Amino acid sequence: MRSPLTFLLAAVLAASLATPALAAKGPPKLKLLQPLADELGSAAALTDDGWKAIKAVDQCAVQDLNWERAMAPEQMTPIDSMFELLASGVVCWQGAEKKAAKVATEQPRLAELAAARARYVEMVRGYYDGFRAKAAGDNNQTCKRFKVAVNQAAAAVGASRGLVDRFDQVENKTVALTVDQKIAAFAELITSEYANQKCD
Repeated sequence: MRSPLTFLLAAVLAASLATPALAAKGPPKLKLLQPLADELGSAAALTDDGWKAIKAVDQCAVQDLNWERAMAPEQMTPIDSMFELLASGVVCWQGAEKKAAKVATEQPRLAELAAARARYVEMVRGYYDGFRAKAAGDNNQTCKRFKVAVNQAAAAVGASRGLVDRFDQVENKTVALTVDQKIAAFAELITSEYANQKCD
């Protein structure tokens, strides 16, 4: 019969063998936003919730590649299809934004980036929603939907303001700048389209 000391020694030995394997694995690698994780982690160590949030942001950034490709003129994706495709993007970013908001105190820049991306996708979907009404020839609904899109554009512009200056590494500044530029471009399109409708 084994003594308690034998069991204790066996447990210690098992733990010592397992630890190097876990340490070697380390935190998960991100598909697109690894430089972001590196910068945020160097400023304040990422907690478990922080990792969950940044992984969610990375997953949504990867998912965005699908609808952004579909939006290219050469793809000729129908307006209704783009509107439906963007629904999953909106859901993804709103979920990522909630996770990032939970760690906003320790990782405010992550929360700001997630919020800007969420407002951007909402705005783009609002833009396509306006065109759905326009394609149906419903002027009243077209005006209503583009007015919603104008408000979404204003929210997106506000969310991205100063975002570039919040990061130090070139890769992360580029990510923030890209978001800012895309928001500005779509906000201009939406504002112009709303003006063209000559809504009351």
